[in-house]
Amino acid sequence: MSGYTKGYDLLAGMELGAVPLVVALALETGIPYVIIRKEKREHGTGKQIEGGDVKGKNVLIVEDVTTSGGSVVKTIQILRENQAEVEKVLAVVDRESGAKEQLKKLEVEFIPLVSVSEILKKKEKEK
Repeated sequence: MSGYTKGYDLLAGMELGAVPLVVALALETGIPYVIIRKEKREHGTGKQIEGGDVKGKNVLIVEDVTTSGGSVVKTIQILRENQAEVEKVLAVVDRESGAKEQLKKLEVEFIPLVSVSEILKKKEKEK
């Protein structure tokens, strides 16, 4: 995953599934990270973006699994509303259920490390 991080100021992930991935990638690369909350909190810091200012920063979004793309689209919208630059999403697994198409509409490059069809193909070969 670290090979995809060159040129980014920040890594970002939506709570909850992407958090361990973003933290691990940040530790490996030395790139700071932010966590995007699904909703603004009414207590604590009250922030929707935890970890620092994203304004004017080139941000790589990291996802664990994408399906229809709803969660990652929301992440992009929150980051862009806060004036971050978002051009790419890196996902571990793409379930191939619409995320790629949704991201294309937003002019965001989508890089899945593996697709569900590749996993199923490999599983079939092992039988």
